[in-house]
Amino acid sequence: MAKVSTQVQPFQNSREQLMAALAYIDLCVKWAVARARAHGLNPEDEFRGLYISDEQVDTLLNSGVGSTLWAANGNGTLPGVDGPAMLQQARANWQAQTEVSRQAGIPMLLDQLVETFCLTPAETDALLMVLAPELDPRYERLFAYLQDDVTRKRPSVDLVLNLLTGSFSEKLSLRELFAPHGTLLGSQLVNIFADSGAREATLLAHYLRPAGNVIAFLLGQHGLDEQLSGFARLSDSRQFRPSPRVQYDLVEKLASVAAEKPLLSFRGSYGVGREETALCLAHQLGRPLLTLDLEALGASNLGLGGGLALALRDGRLHSAILYLTGWDSLLKDDRSPESTLRQLLAYPELVILTGEQDWQPAGRDYSTDGLRRRHIFQVHFDVPNFENRLSVWEHYLGERELDLSQVANHFRFSPGQIEDAIATAQDLARWEDEPLAEAHLFEASRIHSNQKLATLATKIRPRYTWNDIILPGDTFQQLHEMVNTVARKHIVYGQWGFDA
Repeated sequence: MAKVSTQVQPFQNSREQLMAALAYIDLCVKWAVARARAHGLNPEDEFRGLYISDEQVDTLLNSGVGSTLWAANGNGTLPGVDGPAMLQQARANWQAQTEVSRQAGIPMLLDQLVETFCLTPAETDALLMVLAPELDPRYERLFAYLQDDVTRKRPSVDLVLNLLTGSFSEKLSLRELFAPHGTLLGSQLVNIFADSGAREATLLAHYLRPAGNVIAFLLGQHGLDEQLSGFARLSDSRQFRPSPRVQYDLVEKLASVAAEKPLLSFRGSYGVGREETALCLAHQLGRPLLTLDLEALGASNLGLGGGLALALRDGRLHSAILYLTGWDSLLKDDRSPESTLRQLLAYPELVILTGEQDWQPAGRDYSTDGLRRRHIFQVHFDVPNFENRLSVWEHYLGERELDLSQVANHFRFSPGQIEDAIATAQDLARWEDEPLAEAHLFEASRIHSNQKLATLATKIRPRYTWNDIILPGDTFQQLHEMVNTVARKHIVYGQWGFDA
């Protein structure tokens, strides 16, 4: 058993831990090269890797099933050198230093990645071996040497398994590391591909490379996979600023159940504050917010399945809350998108779906055992009442001497629509070279409230006033009362509480 010094010092930073891990991989490669030379691979042979000699054929025939040109005796030992013990000691030192650093509170991105994806030691070593040539090009030449082919500079499945194992039986057992459902491939940490000139290549002949964003993450370059550009963004919730769109009492309620990791379905129309509420919640929980447009992703070349897998991986890397827009585009024929929902329910952090349609998952196909282990909460965002609408208008225009109660009463706008109307009103006032007035707010609000109606009707401007109306006195008074009912409804229903 390897002995570890009691004077182990913590890593200074995350990158130092990564370098220590690669130093262990370096020892694995050095040991493999030493065995390769001992078993006849001649680095001075200028044609090595370009042809197969009779001597190599004889060596392969005599070495037995599962042996390689650089480990022909199977167990990989050399006279006077205990390679396995050397590697065991190096691993013990690396793990001890990692543990001391963890106890000292040193943030380590490699350690975080291993913990997030529950990687085994073999999976961790495999990932590091695949990562090595991306950080140091000398590994390309070393891997070509070990694969006995000057053109094979990238690590293959066969090479990685040979470096990880000491016997053919062990090698067969670890093939599952590179199964499609395995953590490395299934979680999009490693990509597997065949040589462009090879047809129907075996699994062992396939090459491996790390996902680009995994490299960036381990180097401390926080961001999303470039393939998600235009479909997703990662927001630092520490940049959140108070907004009149946010329902803070709702945020408190959501935060109180956040530990249960529910799936939240935010229902509501444009501008009601769903995204702002999500960012506020992420800020309160100390998590970044990953926003993903499902509708745009589904229409892209990347596709919904491939793009969602990348987003889920990046979300897990950053421990982000997922905020998914365009959920309505997935709801067809009154059915829930089971496969997508199953992926989301397996995500370890909060998931927020947004749309306007109400929905509930149906059937048993969205869970592996037919029982859903996470709550799904339907959260409705309604257009605010008069009092809250008025507070939004006053938030932006309160310092101006304007009567905002009438425009707040006439137009049942969401906070986002109010912001749009104010911006348009300011444009109108500037074009007319006049101070902003109630008339500008009403005109702008009509513009925004009638945008959809414009395709169905022709708007007219009234030319007549009350004085032009000729009616009997009682009827005229009744008409006045009807108008006042509409104009004062916010007082009766809102302030007096008759809407309860």
